[in-house]
Amino acid sequence: MPIQPQPRQLPNDVLQLDWPDDAEHPIGPQGAKPKRVLISPDEVPRHYLRGGHRYLFKVPEGARARQIWAEVIAYEIAKIVDVPVPPAFLAVNTRTGSPGVLIEFFYGHVGDPPLRFYEGTDFLQARKVDVEVGHGGLRDNIRVCRRHRVIGWRDWWGQTLAFDALIGNTDRHSQNWGFLIDHTTAEPTYSLAPSRTRDRPFSAVGRSAWSCQTSRTFTRRSRRTALGTEASFWAALLTPAPSS
Repeated sequence: MPIQPQPRQLPNDVLQLDWPDDAEHPIGPQGAKPKRVLISPDEVPRHYLRGGHRYLFKVPEGARARQIWAEVIAYEIAKIVDVPVPPAFLAVNTRTGSPGVLIEFFYGHVGDPPLRFYEGTDFLQARKVDVEVGHGGLRDNIRVCRRHRVIGWRDWWGQTLAFDALIGNTDRHSQNWGFLIDHTTAEPTYSLAPSRTRDRPFSAVGRSAWSCQTSRTFTRRSRRTALGTEASFWAALLTPAPSS
């Protein structure tokens, strides 16, 4: 079944993790922070977890440590505005004592079709688009979606960019979105995976307390995310799809 909003994790309910790694893929997807792929026990200790499911455990360190909270807070905001994102929870690795954020895998649930996930950047590179980590061309993203007749791509990109602006996320680059593809149909069916990578929201705050200046900086960055990314995005969003 698709990802569903889960009940809120209480402040005094930090998960204590001693789960085994995924035997086939113990290392998480590409990115700047260490990630482990864990398998939850069949009988989970909390009602907001799924038994026998894959989770990603991210352990930001140093100056990035605050991103643990950013992921969890962004998830709670997503539930309020009805944006589907993978559930995120505070957790501690009991073997190492390292705090981190536990994120539910957005596919592979019981009853799901056998979907496969592909990074958007793979399709951009196949089109010989010069992909630079940390940057993404929305016009090229839209072209890829239109080319593969992706289900609901207009709603997904509009909703995702609005959510990024709301939380001040500046990390929506070419490696932070992708497709779920169903190969069991006569022709592969493409859909956009739930929005992920919410670890740079509230980046204007930094290590300081919230202030009037921080508020202005946050608002300015959010406006830039919503309106200043690429004017060509809106043209691509509204242009009719090419005939087959």
